Amino acid sequence: MIGSGTTLCRATSACLELGARRVTVGATHGLFQEGAPKLFAQPGIDRIVVTDTVAIDRLPIAEEHRARITTIEAAPLLADCLRAMHL
Repeated sequence: MIGSGTTLCRATSACLELGARRVTVGATHGLFQEGAPKLFAQPGIDRIVVTDTVAIDRLPIAEEHRARITTIEAAPLLADCLRAMHL
């Protein structure tokens, strides 16, 4: 879950210090609460992938930041997991 993004910023900094050139962030829920703009300003984050469990279009995210967010559907992923557990 991405709240304000503080933990992801720290994790990205650590990855970059260890030699990563870029980081792709992934989370189930992208809440992008107060403080999240620093996440979009964080150097090294290439893109942010979240599921559609939270309606991104209803969140106060600047248009230039939305371009870095990839949203994937959660329902097919959950269906595949449930199928795999019960077959």
